[in-house]
Amino acid sequence: MRSRYPASQGSVDSTLAMKEEGRRRSVKTAAWCGVLIAFTTGLVIALDIVLSFGGGSVGRGLDPGLSYLSFYGIVLIPVLAVLGLVAFGLCRLLGSKIVCAVATLLLLFSVGHSLRSTQAGAQLERVSGHDGIPAIEFSRFERLPSFSDGTAYVWESRCSEDDARRMVESLQLHAIPREDASVQCYEAYFGDDDSGTIFYEDGRGIVAGFNPDHGILRLVSWPAAINRDQEG
Repeated sequence: MRSRYPASQGSVDSTLAMKEEGRRRSVKTAAWCGVLIAFTTGLVIALDIVLSFGGGSVGRGLDPGLSYLSFYGIVLIPVLAVLGLVAFGLCRLLGSKIVCAVATLLLLFSVGHSLRSTQAGAQLERVSGHDGIPAIEFSRFERLPSFSDGTAYVWESRCSEDDARRMVESLQLHAIPREDASVQCYEAYFGDDDSGTIFYEDGRGIVAGFNPDHGILRLVSWPAAINRDQEG
């Protein structure tokens, strides 16, 4: 009578080999998922920065956004590396399919939020701290960060006097004379020497100028420079 032991031993060895192969595949899959999540997150962050510089427009924000990333992007590398390691650990713990599915939903939500929050009008609401500003189209938008004076923002729109008045009221701006020190900040960006321009400010860093003859509304927010001019 033949012994079944060798056959049983072979079956056990085969099972162990299959489990080891499955474990290696699981580790490899988790590693690839971690890399993919970290890389995709980096792309989403880069897209958010480009949209932020372009006022919601990729074309308008591509050059300044890439310039910003070329200087500050190095900081993202260790952050994304840690994120990849965390994603790898979660994939090993919960499963790669679940982690990747949740990460995809979160990244899609982030992209949708960026598309809304980076619009020029939305950024004006955020910077000014006022909600419900008039929905006017801005033909020019710039976000200009600096080392010492914070970030300056500029907006320009062709609009009617009624739209300009509603904008001034919603931002709680009050009229100021051309000789006011805050106007220097405005003219540094727009160079408006037309005597027909009416100037406004909120006392907290936003200066606006509206020219009724040309129908142009311009705004600049640069609190650090304006406060320095007022203190001087």
